[in-house]
Amino acid sequence: MEAVPWQYKRIGELVDAAGQSEPRLTALDAVSHDGINYPGYHLVTNLGHHHVIFKEGKAILYRGNTDEIVTAISAPEATSDRELDGSEKGVLRRA
Repeated sequence: MEAVPWQYKRIGELVDAAGQSEPRLTALDAVSHDGINYPGYHLVTNLGHHHVIFKEGKAILYRGNTDEIVTAISAPEATSDRELDGSEKGVLRRA
């Protein structure tokens, strides 16, 4: 069985919970929410561009580059120690 990172499993669950299909990950960058940078997983589904962050025990699916929450699910792996400080090499910063 192929090992799949927990983040990808949760993204699949989010897409299912939102009633969407055909998720394709397109990018990973730092996404700021409430003044804190989180790893932002960008994806395209059958309904267009979305991004996902993991924070405070939740996986949250947002519409496009907005703060509009499409759906959220429990993600016990997502803790505050996964926040980014912006110093990671190769991470793009977005206001």
